[in-house]
Amino acid sequence: RDLEWVIFDEVHYINDSERGVVWEEVIIMLPDYVNLIFLSATTPNTMEFSDWIGRTKRRVVNVIRTNYRPVPLSHSLFAGNKLHCILEGSKGQQFIEKGYKEATKALMSVGDLKKKEKNKSGSGSKQDNKSSGGGGPRHQQHQASAWQQQGNKQNWTSLVKYLEREGLMPSVIFSFSKKKCEEIATMLRTLNLNTAKERNTAKSFALQTRSRLSPNDANLPQVLATCEAVERGIGVHHGGLLPILKEMVEILFSRNLIKVLFATETFAMGVNMPARSVVFNTIRKHDGTQFRVLEPGEYTQMAGRAGRRGLDKVGTVIMCCFGSIPPPQPILKNMLTGTSTLLKSQFRLTYNMILNLLRVEDMSVENMIKRSFSEFATQRALTANEYPKLLAKGMKTLSKLNARFEQERCLLSNNNLDDLEYYYNRCSELQALNHKLHTHILSSAGGGGGGALTTGRIFLTTVTTSTLDKLNDRGLFLGNIVRAPAMILIPPLMILTTSSSIDGDGGAGTKSLSDVKEGG
Repeated sequence: RDLEWVIFDEVHYINDSERGVVWEEVIIMLPDYVNLIFLSATTPNTMEFSDWIGRTKRRVVNVIRTNYRPVPLSHSLFAGNKLHCILEGSKGQQFIEKGYKEATKALMSVGDLKKKEKNKSGSGSKQDNKSSGGGGPRHQQHQASAWQQQGNKQNWTSLVKYLEREGLMPSVIFSFSKKKCEEIATMLRTLNLNTAKERNTAKSFALQTRSRLSPNDANLPQVLATCEAVERGIGVHHGGLLPILKEMVEILFSRNLIKVLFATETFAMGVNMPARSVVFNTIRKHDGTQFRVLEPGEYTQMAGRAGRRGLDKVGTVIMCCFGSIPPPQPILKNMLTGTSTLLKSQFRLTYNMILNLLRVEDMSVENMIKRSFSEFATQRALTANEYPKLLAKGMKTLSKLNARFEQERCLLSNNNLDDLEYYYNRCSELQALNHKLHTHILSSAGGGGGGALTTGRIFLTTVTTSTLDKLNDRGLFLGNIVRAPAMILIPPLMILTTSSSIDGDGGAGTKSLSDVKEGG
């Protein structure tokens, strides 16, 4: 009863395939007296999610929603050592194509500019089409790799100096690779962004941090490199750092002693560290399965770190263009002005969930499934206005399948029934002939089968159950008897036949093994 409030920050992570099911399980299993608060900046289907919460907890849900941002954002491309604005303000604003064209022109070399002007002055439309694009797969592959370049030492040095000159520090530079964050920080080891006083303060704090480690840990290459970098105002923050180093970097960044911070996507989740500007090294990431472009919600989450309330009038978001061309315009438009990903349930039964439910008396596995967000979405879809249309469409498809089935069955009955009957009759005749042949062998030569059933021969049997259980209504033996040309394999105790020559009246007869040997 000591727990009264639970705050779910960044609740849009319910879409995560690994962590989303845990979030759902916690929401469902929390006691009714616990109050819940959900926070997110990228949740488009807020009302649907709130409706599920209200129905599950049977409580009134208050939704507070706003599109107002205290510090507006300016989105720009960094090309030719300059910023080219492509979007001002919120997502409702229009994409600025003029800024995109200027960035494209700035990335072109002098030779490319002369060639473009020459093509424009020419009168042949074929030459214009050839120079304007198209091309085969090799050309498209070259274009794809041209805007995905992540820069060299000269590019990054120019960018950091530009940020310092324009007063855009402190800055968070997002790179979706731990190794790349450390590589770029190493490229800038000749830069010093702190004053002498700031350098001494950062160095003193770094020494205090190292003193809390053991002597062996304090001399690790990662510890030494991180402490040396923070003295110059450059920091690295990712999941591969020691926890105490991450804490040191966060404290120094909050005190404005780190001017440039290279971080992965996790820095934008749950860490309240706003900056003057945010820089994207690339807009492509690996999601565990493949490389893909950032979703609008992911971009909004990271870009939201730009702009400090009460300190900055505008937050600057920069996308680096270190290749020969900027990212394609449709990709940028969708990322900047597109809609965030809808909240979708990732609920699934896990062993851990089932074990937890065994300790709870008030809830079963069935109730857990019924209260899940996925089941709620299914039931809501069934009661929506589109359900009659979907039902009519399904019934129409089912009637077509029934008609096709009846048609094929008629064709089968008309054309192939005689063949099936002929095949069945021939199989029956073959079984009858085999039975007559075996009966003749057993009854000929005094019952010795032409010398096959003589004293001293070895019989291999496959019948292990009671012989009486294998008799049908005609007295025929239905067991598994293996037959071979050199011998007859029979049950160990008796041989059953239906020959009239054995019992005289045409009925089924039985003879013991000794009788057969004696020819009786």
